[in-house]
Amino acid sequence: MPSKQLLIVDDSETVRGVLAAAAREAGFSVTQASNGQVALEMCRSQPINAVLSDLNMPLMDGMEFVRQLRAGGSRIPVIMVTSVAEQDKVRSMIQLGINGYIVKPFKMEAVHQALEKLQLRA
Repeated sequence: MPSKQLLIVDDSETVRGVLAAAAREAGFSVTQASNGQVALEMCRSQPINAVLSDLNMPLMDGMEFVRQLRAGGSRIPVIMVTSVAEQDKVRSMIQLGINGYIVKPFKMEAVHQALEKLQLRA
C-alpha cells in the first residue's frame, strides 16, 4: 500500500528538513515547496493527502495559500506551522479552513500528534 503524500511548505530549508524527518518517521512520503505559490500549483497538479505550511513566507504566505486552496474547492487538510500564537490570528486561520496548527519552536512529538489528528493512515 503506498504511503500518504505530505506537502511541506516553508521558506526555510532547515525547517522543511526537520518537518520532513518527522513526517517520514510517521510513515509519510514527503514533497516540499518553498512558498505558497509553488505549493498551490503542486496541490492542483498532483495527489497530496495533507499539507504542513508555514504562515510567513515570501511571494505567497500561508494564509493566502489556504484562502486560494479553499476557494478552488480543495479539502486537503492543512496544518499551519507558525510562530504566531495570538488568538485573533489563530481564529482567522481556522476560519480560512486550516485543520490545526503547530507553534514554533516545536518538538517532533507535536508534529506527529498533529498528523495523527488528521486521521490519515500513512
